[in-house]
Amino acid sequence: SWTCTIKFWQVPGTPPEESNGTMDRKWILGGRFIQEDYKGTAMGMPFEGMGLLGYDKMQKRYDSSWMDSMGTGMWTMTGSADASGKTFTFTGENFDPMEGKKVKGRSTLEIVNNDKQIMKMFAHGPDGKEFQNFEMVATRK
Repeated sequence: SWTCTIKFWQVPGTPPEESNGTMDRKWILGGRFIQEDYKGTAMGMPFEGMGLLGYDKMQKRYDSSWMDSMGTGMWTMTGSADASGKTFTFTGENFDPMEGKKVKGRSTLEIVNNDKQIMKMFAHGPDGKEFQNFEMVATRK
């Protein structure tokens, strides 16, 4: 069980929206996947999300999926771990309702230690350059 602090930037260079929530993670399907359940707020509204993370031995990559109460789509990404096994980088495409089309995205998950993890997400701004638009610092309860 984790306590989470969230920062979200809609536009580069602006102050982030901040919120808090909780996340529970558990191993499922014989320890093959991690399921995470998140509850908190986003844009002043109740927010729930669920993610799955696992390692595909056949394709030698990590796969993740995410769905939440603010949309009807599933965000899927693939990735790898660095040599230390403590930082994971994922890439994928998701439909952006603001732009009306699929957009590419990137995220990282850093395992700082057994009690702290940092997830960051990156998007492309109006100028086409990548910027950090999300950060979640998760601290074990």
